[in-house]
Parts: sequence; structure tokens; C-alpha cells
Amino acid sequence: TYREPHFLLEDESRSDAEKIKLLLDWRQDLLELQTAAEENMPDQCGEANGATRLQAVMDALITLGYTSE
Repeated sequence: TYREPHFLLEDESRSDAEKIKLLLDWRQDLLELQTAAEENMPDQCGEANGATRLQAVMDALITLGYTSE
């Protein structure tokens, strides 16, 4: 488990394909939390922190050369 996306990027034991898969899963989780927050079901990390983390995940995907599907 990685606290921040940049820790995943720094992990040399994983391939870029594995990192992209993990980041896409992470993005999906964050999007689901964002949807829940919009429906008045607050998440544990707060809406602003969730948006910041989502941006960090998207930036990491871009760093790996991922283009959206």
C-alpha cells in the first residue's frame, strides 16, 4: 500500500504496466469516494484532500505516459 502516488512511481520493483493498473484502481476508488461525498456520504479524508489526491494520481498516470481510455 502506498500513501501517495509518488511512492508508487519510485517503487523500482514494479513495472510501469503494474503501476498504471494500481493507479487506475486508485483513481476509481477516489472517484467513488467523490460520488459518495456528493451524495452527502462524507469520506474519511475530506473532499479537498480527496480532490488533491485524485490530481496526484492523474499526474502520476501522465508521468507514466498513460492516456485515458
